[in-house]
Amino acid sequence: IFFRFANMMRLFSSGPSGSVPSTAPAGPSQAPVPTVVVLGMTGDGKSNLSTWLLGNPNVFRVSDSAESCTEEPLAAVGNCFGKYASYDGKWQVVDTPGLSDSAGRDAQNLRSTVALLKNKVKQATAFILVVNAQQDRMSAALKNTIRVFRGCFGPSLWANLCVVFTKWDWAKRHGGFTVDKLNQRRAEWNKWFLKCEVEYNGLPDAVSGAEIQFFAVDLPSLALVLQDGGDEEVEDMLLETSKSGLASTGEQIRMLYNHIYIVLAAKTPVNMLLAEAKTEQLHEEIAARLKEEKAERARQVEQHQKALKEEQQKREAEEAKRMAEQKEAKAREAQLRKEAEEKRAADLREAQEREARLRREAEAEREASRRREEEMRRREEEMRRAQEAAERRALEAQLMRQVCSPPSPSYSFSPPCYSDYGGSSMGGGGSSRSSRSSGGGSRSSGGLGWNEFQHSVGGQGYTRKEIQSMYHAQKKR
Repeated sequence: IFFRFANMMRLFSSGPSGSVPSTAPAGPSQAPVPTVVVLGMTGDGKSNLSTWLLGNPNVFRVSDSAESCTEEPLAAVGNCFGKYASYDGKWQVVDTPGLSDSAGRDAQNLRSTVALLKNKVKQATAFILVVNAQQDRMSAALKNTIRVFRGCFGPSLWANLCVVFTKWDWAKRHGGFTVDKLNQRRAEWNKWFLKCEVEYNGLPDAVSGAEIQFFAVDLPSLALVLQDGGDEEVEDMLLETSKSGLASTGEQIRMLYNHIYIVLAAKTPVNMLLAEAKTEQLHEEIAARLKEEKAERARQVEQHQKALKEEQQKREAEEAKRMAEQKEAKAREAQLRKEAEEKRAADLREAQEREARLRREAEAEREASRRREEEMRRREEEMRRAQEAAERRALEAQLMRQVCSPPSPSYSFSPPCYSDYGGSSMGGGGSSRSSRSSGGGSRSSGGLGWNEFQHSVGGQGYTRKEIQSMYHAQKKR
């Protein structure tokens, strides 16, 4: 409702919204429209934002490099965001040369900017401080740039100031660009604004009462967008809505438009006739920038040396660790080798002892077996001898029975001839042998003759000598 009421008020004050936009240089004869003064440092995107505010890529010179492209301030009036996105009303946009100029023209640029604002613009509705969001911290050069603007425009700067961060990647292509981060930067910058005002005035009241707003956009070159996608692409970017709870450039553009055209337009504009080009601040800014660059170089050298030292310490620590690991590995290897040798020696001793024990046991077993075999042979021999003796006694008893028994009439005893005992060597002739034979025949009539005795004991394993001994023993009995 408030937005529609503001649009109706602008329709009554500025005429029909369908009028053709004008980009001619602003002058005293033009209708009073909100005036937006774009400030900032070189290369942060002031001219590109000014081009989008008017929706016309042919008014301000835009460059993608960090070199200065705006050599003098330029004011132009046109429809809000041109013919795109149906934003009602007009405003005057003043694009100023950036401080920290690459060509060293800060004092000249400041004097020309103040002259344009005093002589042609007369009053300012809003000051937009453009800051590159890729810089995480507020540099000394940027702080002195804000001090210069505060010295030129007075404490009324804070009440009409808003900050726009450019190159803020809401799509998170590079990460880290969120609403929380924007709120964090808002708190940090407000603290420094208070400090800056205290430096000038001793009191922070001018900043405390001014509700400085912060916005973040990611706007490419308008000319390139028109060349690649045409009017529809531009409208899509300006009307882009937040997605998945995240903010967007289109949403930030709408908030910026409402803040300038509704909130700041309702306040008393800043009188530019009181502006002063206090160039002495630039000398401090240059000195601060040189000091910052020197400090940055010193910091880089220190960081480099620290990194080298840390790298050296890291290498030394790694080398010491590697040496300690090698030493530990060698000690562990020696310990393992010693343990292995001791184990091998113990195993060898155990094997030798086991082998000796087995050898002793085998020797004892062989000795016991030999003794058992000898004992068995001895017993067998004794048994054999006992059996032979028993058989001999039985045979002798049988022979004795046969010898003592009466002779059988079927045969007569004939004693052996002496020729059987080698009689040819005994002397005497055949008559003597015959007589002995006859005599012997008469003597042995009561027993077995030699042939019968030899026949009876033959086949029993006795030798001839044993048979003869047995025969003679029989004859004696």
